[in-house]
Amino acid sequence: MNDDYSENDHNENTDNYMDYLDNFADKPYRPKERPNKKSNDSRNRNKRKRNSEKGYSESKKQPNHRGIYLEFNYGENIGGKKTDNTKRRRQRRIKRIKRRIIRALRRPATAAVIVSVALIIVIASVTSVCISNSARNTAAETNAAESKPVTSYRINGVPVITQTELKAGCETYACVMLLQYLGFDIDEFEFAENYLITMPVSYDEEGRMYGPDMNSAYAGDIYTGYGVNAPGMAKFMNTFFKDKGSKLTATPLKGRTLESLCNEYVVNNIPVMVWATTDMAEPFVKASWIVNYVDDDTDTKLGDIMEWQFHEHCMVLIGFDEENYYFCDSVAGTVSFFGKEITEKRYSQLGMQAIVAK
Repeated sequence: MNDDYSENDHNENTDNYMDYLDNFADKPYRPKERPNKKSNDSRNRNKRKRNSEKGYSESKKQPNHRGIYLEFNYGENIGGKKTDNTKRRRQRRIKRIKRRIIRALRRPATAAVIVSVALIIVIASVTSVCISNSARNTAAETNAAESKPVTSYRINGVPVITQTELKAGCETYACVMLLQYLGFDIDEFEFAENYLITMPVSYDEEGRMYGPDMNSAYAGDIYTGYGVNAPGMAKFMNTFFKDKGSKLTATPLKGRTLESLCNEYVVNNIPVMVWATTDMAEPFVKASWIVNYVDDDTDTKLGDIMEWQFHEHCMVLIGFDEENYYFCDSVAGTVSFFGKEITEKRYSQLGMQAIVAK
C-alpha cells in the first residue's frame, strides 16, 4: 500500500463516486434502438402481396432456399389466374374519362358549348354533302354536254378578201385570210411576192408540157397559172412564220373528212384551209405535164406526170350546221355555204387536202 494514501483521500474519492451515481440516476435509461429486420421483411412481403392483389406487376430478384437469385413478376399469376395489367389500367382510364365527361355535362355552360359544337359539325357535314352532290351533278352535266355532238358552229372574225387582182391565186387569198385572222398584218400581194415559190409551165419543141410538182411549188404565174397543193402551201406559210418569229406551224392534212375537221378544229375556233371547187362545180382534168421540178420534201419524182383539175378552188372552212358547210370564199367575195354531201364529194375529188395553222 502506498504510504501517501490517507483516510482523507479515501473519503474524497468515495464522495466523488457518489456524486457521479447521483448524476447518472437523473438521466432516464434509453436502450439503443436496433432495426427489426424481420419486421421490415414482413412489411415488404405484405406490400408486394397487396400490389399483386391489385394487379400491379413489379419485377424483383428474390433468392431461393439455396441463395440463388431468380427473377419473377409479382401479380403475373395470382390464384392460378393470369391478370392483364394493361387492360386494367385502360379500363380505369376510361372510367375516369367517363366521370369527367358526366361532371362536365352537368355544368350548363359546358353543355351549351358541346351542343353548339355538335350543331356546327352537323351543319358542316350537311354542307359538304350538298357541295359534293352539286359538284357531281355539274360534272355529269359537263360530261353529257361534251359527249353530245355539236350540230352547229361558226367562227367569227375571219375576214373575206375578194379575189380581184390575182385571178389564179385562190390559195394565196385563203392563206392571207387565215393569217389576218391570226393577227398578222399582211396582204395577198406581199405574200405572193415574198413567200410564194412559182415555177413556169411550158412546152418543148415537140409539144410536150413541162412543169413543177404542185406539192413543191406554184405551177405557172399568179395571174394566169394553175395552182399549188396543200403540202407546198404549208411550206410557204411556215417560211412566213419563221420570218416573223412566230411559234405557229402550218400543218398539211390529207384524208380527213370535213366533219372530222369541224369537230376537231372549227369548234375550237381554228379555221381550216380546204381544197374543193368553185361553186362546187364538177372538176375534170384539163392539163397535165411532165414534172421537171421537185423540192427535197416530196414523194413526186422528176419525170412523173402531174395533173391539174379545172374548177379547183381553195377556201377557208369556218362553220357548219346540220345541212351545210360555211366558207370564206375569195371568188364570191363573201361567206358561202354549200350542202354537206356535195361539198364532201368535191373535197374528196380534189384529194381531201387541208391546212391548219396553230
